[in-house]
Amino acid sequence: MRYLFAFLILNVFSVSCELLSGDNGTNDENHEQQGPEDGPEDKHFGCVLEFPAEGVTDENFLAFCINLTHEYKYEFQGLDNCSWVRICNIQNVDGHDWMPYITVDPNATGSQRSVEVVAIYNQSVCCRHTIVQKPGDIRKRCMPKVYIETPDAAEILSKETWISDAVIKVYDEYGDLDLSTQTDIRGRGNSTWGYPKKPYALKLNSKEQVLGMPKHKRWVLLANWMDRTLLRNDVAFELGRRTMAWAPRGRFVELYLNGVHKGNYYLCEHIKVDSGRVDIAELDEDSDFSDAGQVTGGYILEFDVYGPNDEINYFYSNVKNYPVAIKEPDEDVITSWSHPGYLYIKEYIGEVERVLEEDKSARSRWKEIESLIDVTSYIDWWLVHEVCKNGEPGHPKSSYMYKDRNGKLYAGPLWDFDWGTFTPGVNGAIIARTLWYGYLFEYPEFKAAVKTRWGEVKSVYESVGAYIDVQAAALRESNEVNINMWPITQVVNGDESMSYDQAITRMKDAFNHRISSIDTYIRTL
Repeated sequence: MRYLFAFLILNVFSVSCELLSGDNGTNDENHEQQGPEDGPEDKHFGCVLEFPAEGVTDENFLAFCINLTHEYKYEFQGLDNCSWVRICNIQNVDGHDWMPYITVDPNATGSQRSVEVVAIYNQSVCCRHTIVQKPGDIRKRCMPKVYIETPDAAEILSKETWISDAVIKVYDEYGDLDLSTQTDIRGRGNSTWGYPKKPYALKLNSKEQVLGMPKHKRWVLLANWMDRTLLRNDVAFELGRRTMAWAPRGRFVELYLNGVHKGNYYLCEHIKVDSGRVDIAELDEDSDFSDAGQVTGGYILEFDVYGPNDEINYFYSNVKNYPVAIKEPDEDVITSWSHPGYLYIKEYIGEVERVLEEDKSARSRWKEIESLIDVTSYIDWWLVHEVCKNGEPGHPKSSYMYKDRNGKLYAGPLWDFDWGTFTPGVNGAIIARTLWYGYLFEYPEFKAAVKTRWGEVKSVYESVGAYIDVQAAALRESNEVNINMWPITQVVNGDESMSYDQAITRMKDAFNHRISSIDTYIRTL
């Protein structure tokens, strides 16, 4: 018999016959484990207790998870007069019966309460466990789980070729089935695809809501391999969610691919035209590109040095020679470089650069700029990159813009914040001379607009420190499992060898320093 003193995440595949327990306000006073000698070779039983880190108080409950094979049955004893406990329904997943959790009413009163869980095989007790809950305990939800099975367990070896008809099941933080459908899956990313822990792109068979996020077919599983905190992308996106028109929503999950646990992933929205994402007009095969109005939008563009390698439709901007990939509409719609849509958006970007570069002393010049770009979006996009210390626009990489029908050009959405971000030791602006910002900051009107906007959103930035605390608390145990599975062997952010708590503290210190540094920079404009 082995005792593991740990906080673990529930596996839906069988685990060895172990007792897993934790102490945060619980006692394990009564437990025994007996394996019948004549039992089947695959007899397995696992008990999992999960607790939150300090400060996670929403939806308080105790999750007691059981995983067992068909040969076992379970019983609950001591439930008489236990109004504080609710037993969830049995489910069948991958050939195993499992009882996801027992929920506990955090508002129940009275002294110490307990419930005994017993698993029986061939009329013999295999495992017995007593849960004791004390009033005032703070407990959390489990990490959501994503299970993907490809046909014949095919490996995902390409970021160009989709594997079709994979099965995906998503379980929410309560252990309830959130999604069960088919999906196509492939690799994704540029440099990140070359890392040991692979990121993936998903294309569901139909638009589906996933873990509370709005319906869509397209989703991304970010690996965050180089990020000791796992939080860099999420925190940057949260800044965008609070200050910009749209930024990707995401949920941290445990990924199981063809029965193998792959660690912690960030399941998030892919940048796509949609009323719940980039809310602009959609151009498709039925659009009339000869129409002077329809041809004006919508478009999603990415300024990125990888664009010529990754996209069929790309061009170099006329003045600055920036590589620009047309992400939407895709090549099924814009079928050639002579297509009216291709010619229109290339010319529009060229016009923006022409106006920005021309004589800035002309009084009408700023009005012309304002007619072409949404100035506030460019300020918001710049602020997030500066405060997070993201220098990717300097290449440029992962620098998105979009344009609606008959509308201006907007900066955004945000993407790719895991490289070199939230690190200490840098003062002042780092991208104020990159992309078009070198032109924009020459205009007094732009500087004044930056000062005004920073005055409006500075407090929002300062409030995100609490968000980091909550997310870090929820991720702590999963992060430790993940870093043991995927040690970071490349030094990028400087926190690779730190403990999780040290990395989070460093991240917050760097974030707060950048807020102060950018505040000083803006006040001196």
